[in-house]
This record gives sequence, structure tokens and C-alpha cells, in this order.
Amino acid sequence: MCQAGARWVQQEVLAKHPRTDLRIQAIWFSVLASDSKSGWDSSILTDKRVTNYWVANLSIGDWFGRRVLGTNALCWDAFFVYDGKARWKEVPGPLRGYGSPVISHTDELSRALAPLLR
Repeated sequence: MCQAGARWVQQEVLAKHPRTDLRIQAIWFSVLASDSKSGWDSSILTDKRVTNYWVANLSIGDWFGRRVLGTNALCWDAFFVYDGKARWKEVPGPLRGYGSPVISHTDELSRALAPLLR
């Protein structure tokens, strides 16, 4: 996800719901020429419920685009919401919500998370 979307998640979801049992997997990879691991701000998502990953290639974005979204387009700067009943079989599911780019779809993200927040 882009840094603006990640900041929004940190401030509007994680900081405002510190007791909610959430698990966030943030997967970062270089898509734009300006993206790099050395330029990535790892202080954006610092909540203990977040696991940050840096992937050296586009394979994860390609996989989510093809397998989860059913498109040949690269999936990046996106969120996927699953509840505690979700299971990973061929693909994770059931999907509660999706949007891309994150910062432009915060309303959808809020709606998908609402039943899970306390």
C-alpha cells in the first residue's frame, strides 16, 4: 500500500481501535521508479498488530491480481479485508472488502472493517 494509505490505517484504524484483535500484513514492493526498500519509511505502520514485508519483485502483486481479483493487472496499493473465519485454500477467503488505491477507498475500508472493530 502507498505510504498515505498506510498512514491513514495507522491513524484512523489502529490508533483508534487499540483493543481490536486485528492482524495486518503490509506487503511493500517496488512498482514506481521512486520506490525502493531504502526509501521505504518503516515507521509508518508501527502497531504491534502489523507485520511488514518487503518483497524484492512484483510476484505478490501479480499473484493477487490474477488469483484473487481475476485480472491480469498488477495489484498494488490495495487492501483486502478478511474476518477471523477466513481460510487460505487456493486463495484466501471469503473476502469482506477490497479497494485500490487505499487512500482513495477509505470509506470502503471503513465499511469492511466496521463489523470487526470495537
